[in-house]
Order: sequence, then C-alpha cells, then structure tokens
Amino acid sequence: NIQQLQGDSNKWLMQLSDDFFDLIIFDEGHHSVAATWEALKAKFPKATIINYSATPMRADGQMMAGKIIYTFPISKAIRSGYVKRLKAVQLNPQTLRYVRRGGTEEIEVSLDEVKRLG
Repeated sequence: NIQQLQGDSNKWLMQLSDDFFDLIIFDEGHHSVAATWEALKAKFPKATIINYSATPMRADGQMMAGKIIYTFPISKAIRSGYVKRLKAVQLNPQTLRYVRRGGTEEIEVSLDEVKRLG
C-alpha cells in the first residue's frame, strides 16, 4: 500500500532495506510516474515492477512507465460480456458551480478560469 510508504521521513520506508522487495505490483499503474511512486521505485532499485491499469495514459498526458506485455482492448471485453456496452458522450461545460462547505454561498467559475487553474 503506497500510502503507507510515502513521505521523506516515513518510519516504514526507513526501516526497510533496499532489497526488501523483489516484486512491487502497482494497481492504477498510470500513477507510477508520479514523484511519490518514483521515490518508492528508487528506494527498491532491484525490485521488479508490474503496473496494472485500465488507463495507461494519464490526464496530464504522461504514459504509464514500462513495457506493455499484455493488453485487453475494451471492445474485446464488451464482446466477451465482461463490460456492458458503452456509449461515449462528450461534455463541454461552459461553467462549473462550486459550493463551499459549511456555507450557502455559491461561486460560479468560468471555463477559462477552470483551464487556468488546471
């Protein structure tokens, strides 16, 4: 569980030797290019890393690290009955509404502001 091994002064991470793991499996492996995951991989350089992800490309455009050794297209999963039929719908909001917690004031945010904030 990566959450238990995060942070520079993490007590768990500091207690483990660099060769403690010989295999590390990342679910949601597209996150494996994040700095926190990179730090974990650097701590255990001898470990084999396996990433699993249904979405190998991140929202920021980075691709999941590593070599693809198996892929199962969504179209095949649908044909096989593992996934229900999907319908793509593109949404292009002009505004978003943000409601502050603990209050009743609503702030409408323009699409340009959303893009500026990332």
